[in-house]
Amino acid sequence: MSTVWDDLMESAKNLADKAGKATDKAVVYSKMKYQSMQLASDLRGLYEKLGNAVYTMAKSDFDNKDLIDSIIAEIDDVKKRLEELNVKMAEQRNSVVCPACGAVSDKEASYCYRCGNKFVQQEECCCEDPAETAEETVAETEETAAPEENTGADNGSEE
Repeated sequence: MSTVWDDLMESAKNLADKAGKATDKAVVYSKMKYQSMQLASDLRGLYEKLGNAVYTMAKSDFDNKDLIDSIIAEIDDVKKRLEELNVKMAEQRNSVVCPACGAVSDKEASYCYRCGNKFVQQEECCCEDPAETAEETVAETEETAAPEENTGADNGSEE
């Protein structure tokens, strides 16, 4: 009777460990998804800021290329961070993001289903834990994400 009880307890412990790991993975993915949504929102705000700057310059017949270039640089930075985060999210879900069109495909796919781009299969490193890498990405993104300033959409003014 003791061995049956021990086997039952061992099975319950293994099941609880698996559930805990799945929960941890879901939490990490949820954090990355939230950060992705924040970055997408920041990107929309920057596009709006760029549009306001161009409109204001066109209306006032004033050209400030440095302002436009700085907003474009911000947009490029946010887009890069968003793309990196999307790749990490795809890895978390055993998927791959097509570098040509951004479609998410099965990790085992050789070609993108949307554009036909050939995927380069990367060998996985035996010394790196994907969940640990994803958690590091979340932490890095949280450290680098700064709150976005008001886009000035409500008053139409630019600095």
